[in-house]
Amino acid sequence: MRYDVTDFTVKPGDEVRVVLDNEDDMPHNLLIFQPGTDVLELAASLMDKPEETFKNGYVPDDPRLVARSTLIQPKSKDEFIFKVPEKVGVYPFVCTFPGHAAIMNGRMHVSLVTPGLTDLKFALYQGKWEKLPDFSGLTPHREGDIPDGLVQIELDDYKNHFGIVYTGKLNVPKDGDYTFSIAGDDGLRLLIDGKAAVENEGSQAAKTKAAMTRLAAGVRDVRVEYFQTEGELGIYLAWKGAEFSNTALSKRLHADTKSSDTTGMSLLVGSEPEIYRNFIAKADARPIGVGYPGGFNLAWDAAQMNLVLLWRGGFIDTALHWKHRGGGEQPPMGRIKCARVEIPRCRSWCSILPKPHGPCPTRKR
Repeated sequence: MRYDVTDFTVKPGDEVRVVLDNEDDMPHNLLIFQPGTDVLELAASLMDKPEETFKNGYVPDDPRLVARSTLIQPKSKDEFIFKVPEKVGVYPFVCTFPGHAAIMNGRMHVSLVTPGLTDLKFALYQGKWEKLPDFSGLTPHREGDIPDGLVQIELDDYKNHFGIVYTGKLNVPKDGDYTFSIAGDDGLRLLIDGKAAVENEGSQAAKTKAAMTRLAAGVRDVRVEYFQTEGELGIYLAWKGAEFSNTALSKRLHADTKSSDTTGMSLLVGSEPEIYRNFIAKADARPIGVGYPGGFNLAWDAAQMNLVLLWRGGFIDTALHWKHRGGGEQPPMGRIKCARVEIPRCRSWCSILPKPHGPCPTRKR
């Protein structure tokens, strides 16, 4: 339940064809919005009016919507063509089917130019260092080409005690100031035409460093030096200029962040309700979460024997409790409608619950 492409770059005014091949067992769509749109909040808000949302195919009546697909049914394929806006920026896209937005989202980068590295090669070295060594005096363990032109570590099965030197060409479109950003775990250095542009020295966690460099138009020589001691590893490299937004030159796209181990395992609700018994934020210490088909969810307090939380949209992300020891409170994925409420009259609950909802939850037995 993920897009196989989560980031892509296009030019303003381009005509783009998007092909959505749904190999999943659930419906999906793809909606692109203007820069700055909080697509997770927008997708959750659709469940404020579930009947209207269903009728409209989970497509909001929102002026920020740039382009969209239809709702693609399981094992089906569809495509749509649209003209890219003239405004440079990052346009988020998302699947608005209930509960999918937290996992199924991405970014369309609109840039006047889409420059990247060419003729990219690597040289892999074995060794244990606490800071970047002088690679010129070392013999490579292995060398090769990187056809996709993205700086990356997926070159061998080494996890610790190695270094890599990348060399390639970068086409600078015009004279001007360019900002280069790097993040390395561990040490990382970027050189342009033999001169250090920005450096992240020493054994450390990935922290972004950026520096501006004045470059003349033309093809520049790029050299990236990296070493890994132990533990986490990663390389992030990007640049931007006056006429294009931040463009990644590495396979890793997110600086200062690692893939989260507390999100990404959404418990999806199919045709039958799902129950989740664990710590849910704003639902006291002994909650029992129930997700209903159609995007309605509730949490029942087993200690107080009362309903304490209602929300619309996605049900719950189980990663926090699945990947650890069950500690911590996981917030609901959707949009909270009521929290810590006590409604004594049966008809009040019945006006909120989906129909048919079975036995009345507030009836005394």
